[in-house]
Amino acid sequence: MRADRITALVPAHLLRATTYQDGTKTLPAYEMRDAQRPDAPPTILHLIGDSATGFRLRRIRIYDPQYRTAEGIGVGSPFGAARQNLGLTKVRNTPAGFAAVSGEVQMAWVIDPNSLPAKHPEEISSAEIPPAARITGVLLYQ
Repeated sequence: MRADRITALVPAHLLRATTYQDGTKTLPAYEMRDAQRPDAPPTILHLIGDSATGFRLRRIRIYDPQYRTAEGIGVGSPFGAARQNLGLTKVRNTPAGFAAVSGEVQMAWVIDPNSLPAKHPEEISSAEIPPAARITGVLLYQ
């Protein structure tokens, strides 16, 4: 979805333009508020592209625990439930933090950094993530 389509579909009072870091690049994003629960954590819409070709939706960051998979997994769930039910392709650093990625369901689970081994993120294997580690965010991507 292109950025202009997002702004056409979502009421302006529910969107706030912001940015995110992806490596050395600063890219545009939107914080999107829930109209029914304005006090809930905003959903972050990451965009990718450039001013010449336009920007499009790259990924969605969810921090609100009300959103769950069909299996009931979301923010606040133990990581072990996601690994067991939704698969795991790899672990890596993301702009949202250290995450476990499932290419099968095109989701990643941001893991509470306080529950990770005391290692550099590139040295952590998926087996070292404790099953009880809490999910602090969910990333949806294509």
